[in-house]
Amino acid sequence: MANDFMPPVAPKPAAAPRPPVPPPTLRESPAWLDLLEAAPADLNKNHSVYTKREKDLCAELIQAWQAAGGSVPALIAQATELIEGPEPQDVHDYESRWATVKQAATVLIHIRVRFETLCPDHDWGLTNTAVWKNLSRWARSQYSDYIGEDQDHHRALIAWRKGKFALAALLRVIRELCPDDKDRLERFFNCHMSSFWRAFYLCGPVIWGALKNDAKPYFGEVRNYRAGHKRIAYEHIIYCLDEADTEFAQLPHKPDRAVLFLETHELGFPQDKELRERMWRALARYLGDGDPEGERTVRICVALFGEAEVIELLCSSKGLPPGLSTCDPSMQAAEIGRMLLTYIPGFAEGWNTSTWLRSDTLPYLLAAAKQGRSSVREAARELLRGQELGVFFKHLHEVMSHPREDGGHPSHSQVFEQIELIHGDGEAKSSEFVGALLSNRYFSRLDKAKLLLGHPTLLEHRWHSERAPNHRNLLWVIRAAAVEGTETQLRKQAQEFLRRKSGDIRKQFDRAMKPESRDDTQAADMIASAVEFGTEGSLKSILDRCVRWVITRQEQLLLDRAAHHLRTSPSAIPALIQLMIRLPEPDVEHVSKSVRQAVLDSQQNPALSRVFTPARGDQGTSDLLDQVTTEALAQWCYGQRERSKGFASTLSRYEDKLETTTGALSGQRVRALASELVALLEQEELRERQDEARCWVSQILAEMSDASNFTDMSALYREQIKPQLLHQAVEPLSRQLRTELNIDVRENVVRILGNIGGRVAVDALVRAVTSEERERAARQDLLAEYYLKPSKARSEEASILLKDAVSDAKQTMRLLQRLNVATFVLGVTLIFGGVALGVTSEAMAGRVTGALAGLGGLGAVLTQFLKDPLERIQRAMADLVQIQTAFTSFVWELNLNGTYIQSQYVAQGELKDYDLAQTSGRIENAMQRTIHLIQIYANGEVQDITPELNYLLSEGEGKGVVTVFGRALEPRVGATPEKRAKAFKVAVNGTVVDATVEARSNQHALVDLSRVLARDHAGATRVWVSLVIDEVETNALPLDL
Repeated sequence: MANDFMPPVAPKPAAAPRPPVPPPTLRESPAWLDLLEAAPADLNKNHSVYTKREKDLCAELIQAWQAAGGSVPALIAQATELIEGPEPQDVHDYESRWATVKQAATVLIHIRVRFETLCPDHDWGLTNTAVWKNLSRWARSQYSDYIGEDQDHHRALIAWRKGKFALAALLRVIRELCPDDKDRLERFFNCHMSSFWRAFYLCGPVIWGALKNDAKPYFGEVRNYRAGHKRIAYEHIIYCLDEADTEFAQLPHKPDRAVLFLETHELGFPQDKELRERMWRALARYLGDGDPEGERTVRICVALFGEAEVIELLCSSKGLPPGLSTCDPSMQAAEIGRMLLTYIPGFAEGWNTSTWLRSDTLPYLLAAAKQGRSSVREAARELLRGQELGVFFKHLHEVMSHPREDGGHPSHSQVFEQIELIHGDGEAKSSEFVGALLSNRYFSRLDKAKLLLGHPTLLEHRWHSERAPNHRNLLWVIRAAAVEGTETQLRKQAQEFLRRKSGDIRKQFDRAMKPESRDDTQAADMIASAVEFGTEGSLKSILDRCVRWVITRQEQLLLDRAAHHLRTSPSAIPALIQLMIRLPEPDVEHVSKSVRQAVLDSQQNPALSRVFTPARGDQGTSDLLDQVTTEALAQWCYGQRERSKGFASTLSRYEDKLETTTGALSGQRVRALASELVALLEQEELRERQDEARCWVSQILAEMSDASNFTDMSALYREQIKPQLLHQAVEPLSRQLRTELNIDVRENVVRILGNIGGRVAVDALVRAVTSEERERAARQDLLAEYYLKPSKARSEEASILLKDAVSDAKQTMRLLQRLNVATFVLGVTLIFGGVALGVTSEAMAGRVTGALAGLGGLGAVLTQFLKDPLERIQRAMADLVQIQTAFTSFVWELNLNGTYIQSQYVAQGELKDYDLAQTSGRIENAMQRTIHLIQIYANGEVQDITPELNYLLSEGEGKGVVTVFGRALEPRVGATPEKRAKAFKVAVNGTVVDATVEARSNQHALVDLSRVLARDHAGATRVWVSLVIDEVETNALPLDL
């Protein structure tokens, strides 16, 4: 325990250590400084890495290093540190440090080659990695970085060589440290070198080693990253070719080596269209001057990509690359065709078998067949003649659908000309060529017209050819362009062509209207063509035919089509004005038949139709008419007497000649009378139809004069239509307005003059309006003075007379009423007086007298009641009311006839015999009817109306519920409804049946015959239904079952 508290003993001091020997420093080594001084002397040499002098200096450096006590691994470490150093920022850093990096790399090369035995345990892999890392830092510049702003290429070349020798030394180190070629290539493609330096070393032997002549062992291995490396290799070859005039301008051997690499290395080009196109354009651009016809470019690309890919590149929408497009842009297509035929061995065989190949290369072969060299031209034509026209038209349609504005591609017109050159030579081929074009489904009519109008020689040749296709087929195509064309130039060209061919248009129209070849669609199109493009003669011919159609009331669709086009045709105005003034003479052959048939249809007379049907004619002898037909014709003739004065006078001439000596009607004379009356009806019908034709013409002119109908064509109306109407229509229409009688034509003429305007038109309208009003006022005054005032006085006199008659009838009725009342009162007085006298009188004579007086009064009262005084008074009142109604109706009809005569005179300015005769007849009929009614109601005559059936309705075919309509269907026999029901019976086929009468009135009866028909008439198709009223059977009506 004591030892624990003893102080410690101090230790003895240790001996001082010996100072360490400092290791040698490479930077301070004289041999290293000699190496640095030797570096610039080698700048002008192509091979300045590891020369004999550098070998000797490296040997001295290692000997001195070992003599100073340094180890080889330490020397390797310091040399590696010198290589790594700080990262260079710009080309000035490269220039200042290049000698250090290059000679440090040289030291490593010397140690690796000569003194590897002095460092057997050294890890050269770490050194290799450090060198690769520094290589990436030293290889980030471009050649252009050394030029700077002073553009001193000599100085830039010296500076660039400094960096290049440093990189070359590093690559030599890498090659020595990494003898495995594939591993070295992998590191090369994965390092961060610039595109310039990668392209610089890619095509040289530095990094390839034993693979420099055959890279397949590297790129052929099935590894995904190898495919990426191959793509990188080709991208840098493209870069080298593209930058041949910039980055590699001072190094022309590098692009040449790149081309040689492509020619000698078949590595299998990546399936990348963009990359292939870049390679294609880079090669063409670089080899352009030395390969003006593109043969070497095409052959290299065929070896790289294959024929199909090169064809696609040649035919791409981007055209030839700059190196190959040395010819005029318009000749590029022919140049591509030449290359296809000349430089691609299997093109001709593939073209005949491959659809897509034909589609893509056809435009270039067409161009070569027209513009290429003679040998190429013949080869192209020979190849193209074996193909069908459909292939060429499909291509032509694509050119028209997707036009290109650049000069390197032919227009549709040029392509059409190229196709014609191959397939349209000669009459037969020309016919086949144009026929195939017209029938091709790819092209619309506008497309076909555009192609044909663009080649007038071909169009004229086919138009006048006897062999189809000719004008008959081509007219529709050209017309489509003239009417529907959206391009102004095309439309004008087509219109001008059709104006020159107006004669052919008229022939085509006549052909379309022939019965054996009738085509309404073609006729309508020809009408439109004649109106829009025809000459004055063809237009007049069309209008004459339209007028005939209006008169015959035929071809309404064609008329509408003609009117539609006439409204917008300024050239039609003179012809329309001429028709307004005077219509052409009607075509007797066509018009007479139509008018005759219309007259017969309007009369609805079977006998007249049988005799005068146009198909049978109206000529014949009297023995062709039987007695029934003769009597029916005569009755019809007499029915036309009051139609007009002409009909009345014609009947007057024949009235005494119709009967023979035996008193019978003469069939021949009745036929002659009927024929003249039919002729008069035909004249009226023809005048009416001519008015319709003039109205049709005036309607067209009226619509042409209205600016509101030209909202989309205001320029046409303002510049052409209105000036022509003002110049040509105002004067003749103003004169016609004074004498025009047809109200529709007058209305249209007024509209025309009002729309046109101008002093002359206004004067004409004023004259027309004021003169008509003056004439009407004068007529009204004359009528009032000489007709209305006397007529009014006579009407008032007649009214007074009628009122007096009615008043007398009222007084008579009142008197009768008073007499009946007096008689009744007297009878009652006698009864009461007689009774009173008989009761109060004691004498027998007084009682007898009272009894007689009572009996007399009772007899008077009984007589009054037996005569039914109330019924007689009611009948008298009813008769009085009916007589008043008849008088009122007569007076009203007199006034109506007076108004009619007045209106006729005011409207027409004259009263015709026909109008007077009609009015007199109506007044006479009214007077007779009124007198008859007065006789009935005033004298007590009974009006006997016979029951009659007019028509019947059934609920449906085969149904038994029937509604019968007629007059006087209510029985008169029987005072009660039951008795009247028994007096109403139904008969079927003349036999009274027990049908159910569900309802009836004086005008109709609802009858259920279903039970009767099912029982007695099963299977029948028709029965006759009648009624039996008051034991009298009516007429029978048919009922279809």
